[in-house]
Amino acid sequence: MMTFGFCSQIWVPLFTFPTVQAPRFPDGYPAVVVFEVAMWSILMFGVWYMARWKLKNPDVESTTATPTDQSSSQGEVFDEKDSPSGSVPSTPIETQAVLALVSSREGRR
Repeated sequence: MMTFGFCSQIWVPLFTFPTVQAPRFPDGYPAVVVFEVAMWSILMFGVWYMARWKLKNPDVESTTATPTDQSSSQGEVFDEKDSPSGSVPSTPIETQAVLALVSSREGRR
């Protein structure tokens, strides 16, 4: 993307700021203002669009996390031996158990 951007923009200074017009550049300064306003407008549209998109498509983590029963996991601490596989949780049920333990520990703080 950077190569494409450089290739498409490298010629702009050659035509907008010719050295024979120095130091006034009657074509260059208005062109810079137009390009700056256009870039700012595109950026603001992108910020608005991404905020709108995130509202319509929430993160996977926020949609899969469910509230768990705090009373059943009080005082428990996750350890590698607690996992059936002996290491990092690999199934969704193990992951939910770990999330429940972590949330119960954070609730006590």
